[in-house]
Amino acid sequence: MTMLPSLIRVKNSIPAMDFSGTIIAKGPTALPNLEIGMRVFGVLETAAMLKGNGTLCEYINVSASSSMIMPVPENCSLEQAGCMAIGGMMSYLICKNGGIKEDCGLRILVNGASGGCGTIFVQVAKAMGAEEIAATCSSPNFGLMRELGADKLIDYRGQPSLQDRLAKDYADRPFDVIVDMVGNQDLYVNSPHYLKEDGVFVNIGDYTKGTFATALHWFLNTWWPRWLGGTPRNYKMFPPSFEPDVSVWFPSLIAKGQVRAVIERTMGFEEVLEVRDYFKYKRLNSPSHRLMTSSRRNGQEVGL
Repeated sequence: MTMLPSLIRVKNSIPAMDFSGTIIAKGPTALPNLEIGMRVFGVLETAAMLKGNGTLCEYINVSASSSMIMPVPENCSLEQAGCMAIGGMMSYLICKNGGIKEDCGLRILVNGASGGCGTIFVQVAKAMGAEEIAATCSSPNFGLMRELGADKLIDYRGQPSLQDRLAKDYADRPFDVIVDMVGNQDLYVNSPHYLKEDGVFVNIGDYTKGTFATALHWFLNTWWPRWLGGTPRNYKMFPPSFEPDVSVWFPSLIAKGQVRAVIERTMGFEEVLEVRDYFKYKRLNSPSHRLMTSSRRNGQEVGL
């Protein structure tokens, strides 16, 4: 709801992009591996948002050619699957753009690690064989992050300057990859103090100041010449996009028990407005990251 200005989308738009549920019908162009009665999860195509289509409803019509649709592993509930698809898709893109492969042995910093994508990516980085994962989050989430695989924990609220703290602690052993889940420009500008010269800074955050500010930072960080003062570190930023390999790669991590959902509470479909208010005005009090809304009438679980 905050990604697209109201002027460029349908007035009565349905929010949410990720979903899980059971297939009740299929059309002639549906992929052959998708069968009626199968439990699936995934992400609606970005273009659907412009048309006002979303997943926060009882039934959804999903295009198998442009949306990410994956089978839910047997060891995963619909409730869990409903809040992992976007995190899985973005984690795949982070690994691709950041050069993170199996048995990578890399040292990785994750800024904003306790959020929706952060909790998924920390587990993925561990599964990819990261040598060390340093995570920034608030101190109440330290226990959760240790459970998910973080090796070093930094309370971003516990120091006046996060980048100064990183420069002090990691100047002599800089990171191979920095993944910014929040959008902290100062973190990138100062990254030469704690990111290797051939390292990669990957950002999927929105800089918390709207679409225009995000686009401006992407342009400057990507194209501003170093000889004019540009930061001398490789910068990667990309939109959500579905790649076919994700539909095999991510469910396999779940099936192996290497990635799980973190759910604080489950709320009924009729309580969706309360969920929105909770997200907008309250901080989470327990070490987790995700609220769920669910329609008990047809079994669909939609992550919000």
